[in-house]
Amino acid sequence: MEPAQLAALVIFIGTVIVVISGVMDRALAAMLGVVFMVLLGVMEPSDVVRFVDWNILALLVGIWLIAGYFTDSGVPEHLAMRMLQRSKGDLAKLMIMMATFAALISMFVDNVVVVLMTAPMILSLCRSLKVNPSPFVLFTALSANFSGTALLIGDLPPMMLASVAGIGFMDFFVNQGRLSAFPILMSTLTLLMVLYWLYFKKRFRFSHVHSDFSSVKLGLKDSRLAKLSSLFFAGTVVALAMHEVLNLPLGLIGMCGAIALALAVRRDFDKQLSGIDWRAVFFYASLFALVGGLEKVGVIEMLAHGISSFIGTSTLTNVSVIYWTSAGLVSVVEHDAYILVMLHVIKDLSALHGITPYPLWWSLVLAGTLGSNFTMMGAPALLVALNICEKEGYRVSPREFFKMTVPYSALSLIICFFITLAAWTL
Repeated sequence: MEPAQLAALVIFIGTVIVVISGVMDRALAAMLGVVFMVLLGVMEPSDVVRFVDWNILALLVGIWLIAGYFTDSGVPEHLAMRMLQRSKGDLAKLMIMMATFAALISMFVDNVVVVLMTAPMILSLCRSLKVNPSPFVLFTALSANFSGTALLIGDLPPMMLASVAGIGFMDFFVNQGRLSAFPILMSTLTLLMVLYWLYFKKRFRFSHVHSDFSSVKLGLKDSRLAKLSSLFFAGTVVALAMHEVLNLPLGLIGMCGAIALALAVRRDFDKQLSGIDWRAVFFYASLFALVGGLEKVGVIEMLAHGISSFIGTSTLTNVSVIYWTSAGLVSVVEHDAYILVMLHVIKDLSALHGITPYPLWWSLVLAGTLGSNFTMMGAPALLVALNICEKEGYRVSPREFFKMTVPYSALSLIICFFITLAAWTL
């Protein structure tokens, strides 16, 4: 290994360790890693700007801005109150409805934002029902983290996949003539929720709350904002689906949707800007630069050659290796960094072996998302959920935490694995 390659690898691994340990803010740690790569000659200062995928960052910021307006309109809270009415005090039904709601909305909104948005409602509902809210909050957080890969705009991994693989919005429904992320994850979610409904039905069989929910207050905080944000959100999604016809970059479409909505609303733009997680933006930008440094000095190619001994001509074997290796690793490493590196590794592997990379790419991002639900290190949404519970006086022991996360993650991974195999190997 050449000195530049060794330096790049040490800096990248060191950065990931610092991010996982939490001894330093993850954005600051990532930026510091980029600085070290430049100072040690891994890459030139101009490479930093060149390696950042500005198209993906623009799409991310644009979607976050639109989602901020949508959240402020009160639509999510309105839907949650309707779910409370429809549950009629059935805790099992309420648990499944809230989790499904979180999973569906996290296809469009960052999963941490979904937890922050739904947790106060769950706490309020559980207080009125006089039940411990921690299982509800944790289960909702798990489900919010579940479906971020279902659509291109839900989370960073699908955006990174789109960038590396050169695929578009509609490829998350059907790719290369086969079912991809959205139908696979929605099928998995349906089966998972049925199994958990049977479990919760048994667990809460003596906990049905008899109350009159007809008086629950319904209504939107701002009906005009609700209509505008819903309209522009839908319009942006349609434009993203048609980006090849429009011949426009995804990032430009996302930003145009956000700007158009801000001009239509004509207020609170500074509030929405301040609501964006700019630390995450800096972290993602630095992550692109760090992985770019690895690729420039040939570390990605070396990793591809190292993994090549485990890769053959069998799609079934290849998918299984990538899927279960990723599922295990993302529970203890920073999953965005791992997925970005492996996307490039798979690209090089496909060139080395002459195999199609798409089954491996989908296996990677699906397992990388679902496997992150095992621990707080893998899924920041779970850490946020735990902090909310403890802040409200409901301490969750490690045993209680893993009793919720391990079965959920294992079940979702097993179901998704067999559906993925059926979609890509038959």
